[in-house]
Amino acid sequence: LYYTDDAFLILKAWLDLGTNSWKLSFQNVLNKAVEIKTELRDFLIAENLSKIWEGLQHSSKNNQQFVKQFHRWFDGLKTHRLLKYFSRRP
Repeated sequence: LYYTDDAFLILKAWLDLGTNSWKLSFQNVLNKAVEIKTELRDFLIAENLSKIWEGLQHSSKNNQQFVKQFHRWFDGLKTHRLLKYFSRRP
């Protein structure tokens, strides 16, 4: 498997954003994702983030629980898909 350096930078930025967004609305998360990379918005929508975001927030009593829930959702498979998505050759 080959992943670009850019894909790893996007992954790092997304993980930083995702784990620090307990109180952010889904739309705010998407807006910040676009600041990382325009296509990240499309990737997150395709991964059904819109369907689970509020559930992640409401099932978490604090930020620490939210981070755990976030990582349960954004697992190794989603990480692989993100890296693959952003490593596509033009």
